[in-house]
Amino acid sequence: MFKTEKNKLNFIITAYFLLPIGFFLLSSIKSLASLLYFVIVILFATLLLLKFIPKRTPQLAILIWALFVCALVSVTGWFFSPFFFALYLLGVGLAFVYPFRVSVAYTLSVIFIFLFSGDVNGSFDIMILLSLLSVLPISLALRRDFLKVQQDQKDILVLETGDEKDNTALENLLKNTINRVGVNLRQPVTYLKQGLAELDEEDLSPKEATTMLKKMRNTVEEIFTIIREFENNATKNIFLANKDKKNK
Repeated sequence: MFKTEKNKLNFIITAYFLLPIGFFLLSSIKSLASLLYFVIVILFATLLLLKFIPKRTPQLAILIWALFVCALVSVTGWFFSPFFFALYLLGVGLAFVYPFRVSVAYTLSVIFIFLFSGDVNGSFDIMILLSLLSVLPISLALRRDFLKVQQDQKDILVLETGDEKDNTALENLLKNTINRVGVNLRQPVTYLKQGLAELDEEDLSPKEATTMLKKMRNTVEEIFTIIREFENNATKNIFLANKDKKNK
């Protein structure tokens, strides 16, 4: 359906921008507004059944929640709705599931509805507008802090720091955790390959062969050290460390 990931992302951004506007237009048509109550019931039942779907994805869950929230808020008065706060929560939720641009598109859509709905007036206009705009920095801050906490707890691995200003290409490459481990492993693995090639040639004296094997054993230990450091610092997998303790 989508030729590239960029096209897919652009479609998602457009969809979540148009989603609140679509529900706003439906709720403004009296002949169709009553249908939204049936939509809410169906979506609520779908949300209850979500946990029983074995292959559900976060994208599917957030989509159903987005439909439910927009439908619920639209039939209960939009910016006068007692469920108005759910629009804020949805904006934050989108930032956790999709790239931040999706949350920006959705929030701008809600602001667009607020500015052109004509339902809100008085001195509260500017406060509501500012509160809607606050969704963006709050979403971004919570998303970053959440990822940092998850990485500190070793539940996830954030590959890159995201700060690439004034860095060389090599520095940017090494900011990726997996790339850095690969670079560190490349040298000892290359040395092992060279050592095996020399042993296969059988041109070494017994003393030279013994020295080469000793260096190769040290190189193997170096490789295991790099792997153990990666596991201990970046993951919850400490299998090798526990295995070494048992062998001792």
